Amino acid sequence: MKNIKILLFAFVASIFASSCLVDDDVAREFDESPAVVGFKSEAVEESYFTDEGTILKEYKILLLGNGGDGTLPTEDITITYEIDASSTATEGQEFDFVDTSGQFTIPAGSTYASFPLNVNTGSLDAEQPTVLTLNLTGTTSDNAVVSANNSSLDITFIGCESTLGATTYNNPDAGSNVTFTPDPNNPVSYTVSALPYLTSGGNSIPFELVDICGEIKINTMVLGSYPLIGEGVVNPDGSVTINFALYQGGEVLFDFRNDPSTYFPN
Repeated sequence: MKNIKILLFAFVASIFASSCLVDDDVAREFDESPAVVGFKSEAVEESYFTDEGTILKEYKILLLGNGGDGTLPTEDITITYEIDASSTATEGQEFDFVDTSGQFTIPAGSTYASFPLNVNTGSLDAEQPTVLTLNLTGTTSDNAVVSANNSSLDITFIGCESTLGATTYNNPDAGSNVTFTPDPNNPVSYTVSALPYLTSGGNSIPFELVDICGEIKINTMVLGSYPLIGEGVVNPDGSVTINFALYQGGEVLFDFRNDPSTYFPN
């Protein structure tokens, strides 16, 4: 499995020269298809290690599809939500809702709504993360539905600092002097300069990982359109062990989940 290289192919769509006749009733039904709404992201991390008071955060819900006619909604789309039973974060401790109505609205003529949440930075657990999972349950509009693939958002509250202590690592599967660059806006998120086993055109492939209290999570896009998903751990000696899979179009392109690789601090 070593030294596998990604080959980028040019995919050309087939173009039909002949014209097609579409039944008027079918075309009308497509034009009247409902708008589709959903969360912009599946997961976000809120990391605070000192008491900075209550901080307002906002998460976007997007108009992912606007029916068959391509126009913006001419009426408000009100979306309902609920807390998933699996959530470990507690209202009144890690967070507070700004609006307790259980719904929010994408205004007419707009492509998104912002869901506000107050994060209580002084109440985050300093030893383990907690998670608030929000599920979109429906809309009050006959002209909009919730996306099956974008209906949930995991908000992880992190009160424990990253355990990564070095910025330069050595990984035999990715090359020497691999750098871990911290995100200035998220102190537990890092951009890693090289991916084990895989290169593109002989060049290293950078990716992002998050250190959540010593547990590594990977969910990032590489090469513009390939989802990279994996997990790992920060070891007692400071090294980082990960396993991952690279996807294309929802299918596994390269699978290294049973072949973990370790970055050793220099």
